[in-house]
Amino acid sequence: MAMKELGGSTEPRTRFNDDLIQAVNDNQAQGDEVVISLDANAVLSKDTNGLDKLLRECGLYNLAAFIPEHNDPPGTYEHSGRHIDYLIGTEGVKNAVIGGRALTYNHDIESDHRVIFVDF
Repeated sequence: MAMKELGGSTEPRTRFNDDLIQAVNDNQAQGDEVVISLDANAVLSKDTNGLDKLLRECGLYNLAAFIPEHNDPPGTYEHSGRHIDYLIGTEGVKNAVIGGRALTYNHDIESDHRVIFVDF
């Protein structure tokens, strides 16, 4: 079905965010915890209609900010040093984080993005 027929925005990025918000809210309404790994190409607090909106409207957290060894989430994109890749999750998931790590660029795979993982 064409996006115009579905109603709402026909701009792909806006549509993706709106659909993701709906899916997360639907899962939370069923009592589920949610974890999303996302190459957002966006910086939190600078993407108020996208990533920030997702976190705000769904009560999600940037899980990298809760890795005990890190005061601030590390940059994930080698060329700018900005944090643009995310592991985000619900409060229950955030509370379950006991550790994690950011790997070096090009660790095991050749990429200009850094792998971040959390332990529960």
